[in-house]
Order: sequence, then structure tokens, then C-alpha cells
Amino acid sequence: MFAPSIAATALGSGLLARPDEPVTVLIGAAFFGAGFGTARNVSQSLMFERVAPHEFGRVSALWNLAFDAGMGIGAVGFGALIGGAGYPAGFPGTAALVLAGL
Repeated sequence: MFAPSIAATALGSGLLARPDEPVTVLIGAAFFGAGFGTARNVSQSLMFERVAPHEFGRVSALWNLAFDAGMGIGAVGFGALIGGAGYPAGFPGTAALVLAGL
């Protein structure tokens, strides 16, 4: 379930690069949101499956640290990318980076 959620996230990000096509943007946002939300839940569930129940607190803290750091670094990177190249290049660039995660 993790790989399809990553693929949906990448597809959605790629579709967001078409601001002149509102329906495409809405479909892209739906794919991005569904894929990203699923990937978040699946990644944390996979981590819980790999440890004993008494380590759930540690796993939860590590997952949250990694998630928050990734969101911050991603936001700064996306801002730097669109600052020079614009949104039409930023979303496909994000899609390519997400796909690299597979």
C-alpha cells in the first residue's frame, strides 16, 4: 500500500502544474491529498509493526520528528525552487522527487 500512495502523491503533484486547467488542478489536489495522507498513515503503521509494543512511544516520537523535519525541509526546498523557476516547474520537480522515494 505504501508504493501506490507514493505514486498517487507524485501524480497529484504533477497535475498541479496545470493552473490553466482548473479541473486538472482539482483532480491533482485530490490525488496528492489522498496519496500523501495514506503514505503518512502507512509509514507510521509499518514502523509500529516492526517494534515491540513497549517501543511505540519511541517510534511515535521518531516518526513525528522525521515527518516535521521533512515537511520543513520540503517547504524551504519548494520555496527555493519556485522562487527561481516558478510553480509550473516546481510541481513536476516535486513529483520527480517523490517518485525517487520509490
